[in-house]
Amino acid sequence: VWNSVLRTALALPGAKVDRKAFLRKALSKHVTEKVLQSAIYTSPAKAGVSKDTIRRIATANIKWHRAGVSTLSFASGLPGGWWIAGTVPADLTQFFWHILVILQKLAYLYGWPELFSEDSELELDNETLLILTV
Repeated sequence: VWNSVLRTALALPGAKVDRKAFLRKALSKHVTEKVLQSAIYTSPAKAGVSKDTIRRIATANIKWHRAGVSTLSFASGLPGGWWIAGTVPADLTQFFWHILVILQKLAYLYGWPELFSEDSELELDNETLLILTV
């Protein structure tokens, strides 16, 4: 069941984070171009990005996704009554979407390689499924 939920959430637009694009956007305000390139091709820590900078970027991303998931959950619960039966699946879907996106962002900030190949839409090997589950 979990693998089915995971595959469904990953099929949503924007669920797969492009490592290079994310690191470029997240680090560009904090480091030089040389350090940025090194961070993309190795990892932020190996490129010399300070632990404090990585932690600040991670915290900002966590806060943004926490606000997003909370706002959407609140909005989906507003109709109340019988309508709630229809909004629960949508609420759970957006919750898992936010979880998967922040998971990837944190993994990339802390040195993990690209989790998905560019040519695979939903081809998840057992290792990637295990990483996303843990």
